Amino acid sequence: MGAFVCPKGKGSGYSGYYFHIEAKGSEYIGGHILSTGIYRPAPIVVKNIREEIMLNGLGFQETIDHAAGFVLDSGDSLKRVPAGFPADSPYAEYFKLKDYFLMKFVDDDFLLAEGLLERTLEEYKKTLPFNNLLNKVVDYAFENS
Repeated sequence: MGAFVCPKGKGSGYSGYYFHIEAKGSEYIGGHILSTGIYRPAPIVVKNIREEIMLNGLGFQETIDHAAGFVLDSGDSLKRVPAGFPADSPYAEYFKLKDYFLMKFVDDDFLLAEGLLERTLEEYKKTLPFNNLLNKVVDYAFENS
């Protein structure tokens, strides 16, 4: 079971927050997760995210670092850096990504302890700078396409 919340709704193309609970043994994702970001963004959005990283890689990295306990998913990526982006960049691995989202696995204890909503919101607050950066890029992409 999952829920995704983002500006302008699920199909809007914006970055948001995904909360996923998985039954034991289902192996759909591999467990319960909290996630923030964009899954399967439009090509213009991917291009603009990569351009943002090329111009402000340190700022992008800082949003990831701010999200303590979360990792940037790299499960679906290109084999090579796409044309137009520097392969020798310290951020070259980010250019290869097709999706841009942070994720954190949580256990049953996290879900079943009192105060789930408050604890979940505290975790998502760590990813707010990442989410805001992506949505700034999405706004730019949609306004200029």
